Amino acid sequence: MRIVTVSDLQAIARDLSGSYCLAADIDASPTKNWDSGKGFAPLGDEETRFSGVLDGNGHTIRNLFINRPSETHVGVIGYLATEQGKVHNLSLTNVNISGNKYVGGLVGINNCGSIIKCQVSGKVSGKSTVGGIVGCCMGIIEQCRAAVNVSGNDRVGGLAGANTEGAIAECHAYGKVSGKAYDIGGVAGCGDNAHFDKCYWDIQTTGQQDSSGGEGKTTKEMKSRSTFWGWDFEMVWQIEEGNGYPSLRSIMDQ
Repeated sequence: MRIVTVSDLQAIARDLSGSYCLAADIDASPTKNWDSGKGFAPLGDEETRFSGVLDGNGHTIRNLFINRPSETHVGVIGYLATEQGKVHNLSLTNVNISGNKYVGGLVGINNCGSIIKCQVSGKVSGKSTVGGIVGCCMGIIEQCRAAVNVSGNDRVGGLAGANTEGAIAECHAYGKVSGKAYDIGGVAGCGDNAHFDKCYWDIQTTGQQDSSGGEGKTTKEMKSRSTFWGWDFEMVWQIEEGNGYPSLRSIMDQ
């Protein structure tokens, strides 16, 4: 099903196992006034999980607003589940998302699903298990970038708040990461039986020297192609050497 407006995006809640494809960039600014100020309602929760496909088709969703500080599983997709659940080729810019626990710029919890070739910018906040892309990863995240200011109490990460038996590969994060208690890192706040491969974070812009996975690099190193050993700069990534971080070729609006 084609998604053209933010109302179409919200309507995915009617069928969380469907297949959806963005056919245009979307300005989600109106969500700031939805639901008495709570904004966009996350797609799926622990009881009714999103198990479909959301294909961004290289398009961008801008200015999405969620203000649900007492709720868990908060993100565009609250709960992504099963191996059939997939989000790919999607850009979110200038998100403003707040929740309680399991809060992500794109997905609250990724349980066995996959997030591939996605990028998020903006700010995300919560109390526990908060990340720029996903709150908690128990599935796959590949070839994603996060330029998100992430804040919380514990389990806070630039890309994922926690990686629990999940796999994160070929990703990077460079937004500011801040927390008050424990498990605060560059890529992931904490990891349990987790796998990280070719993942990096900017130790200067994030303000974090440690992470449960990945390699910390300086800003200068993060803007050099040579840092990202094994990354595909012919088909997947592109970089303006010395001036920018790697960006996805599949996203139309960089």
